[in-house]
Amino acid sequence: NLARGAYFNGAAWKARGAEFSSETPDDNLRRMSELVERAIPYFEKAISINPKLMPAYTGMIDMGKLDSRPRLVREAIRQAERLDPACPELARMRMHALQPRWGGSYEEMLAYSNQLATYLDRRPQLAIYTGKPYADRGDRLIADDQYTRQTAEILEIAIKAGSDEDALRDAANVAMNLEDGDPDRWKGLAYLLQEERFGETNAWGKRMIAWELVQREPEWSLRYSQRAVELDADKGFGHYLLA
Repeated sequence: NLARGAYFNGAAWKARGAEFSSETPDDNLRRMSELVERAIPYFEKAISINPKLMPAYTGMIDMGKLDSRPRLVREAIRQAERLDPACPELARMRMHALQPRWGGSYEEMLAYSNQLATYLDRRPQLAIYTGKPYADRGDRLIADDQYTRQTAEILEIAIKAGSDEDALRDAANVAMNLEDGDPDRWKGLAYLLQEERFGETNAWGKRMIAWELVQREPEWSLRYSQRAVELDADKGFGHYLLA
């Protein structure tokens, strides 16, 4: 049942697409809602069989967020927190659902961040989610082309709270393209390399690393250039770095 619910969960997101709802065709939204309706009974059945199955609760949260069902989200959170309020996956899903773009607010995100901070002694990995209000705010400022010191300061709060890969990449972007001060490309490079320590940056990040290293560390620059082209073969700059 959990697997079936997860399948329809993924299908609903695929139908929804990555665009804002105002830019998503009505047929896609209707299909998304139909798939959400199919996913929910499977998650409910999984919970009835095993009430401690946390992925079923987080699946319900995800479906409620996607299809604008706040009551479903609240009830799934209530039941999940009775099991384990410090569950990292629950923290991830709940913090995401509290983003303003999904009907929440930064005030709610900050309040939940403070709640998570009380669990850090026994679940230190939750630190990455305590910085999410600042990471999301910084991301939205970048979306509005605000490459300013204020944006940089907000993102640095997120980074200090926890090693958020998205915040590191956004901070690098701002550092390299600062508009109301002197850009700091070395600082941007340091952020991107730090992101690489925890995971893998995207094609843009790899191109920027390659560009900054091309004169000083050509072998490392080549390595990042090759990977950038593997990830995004359509960008000419990646091919230029390989020339």
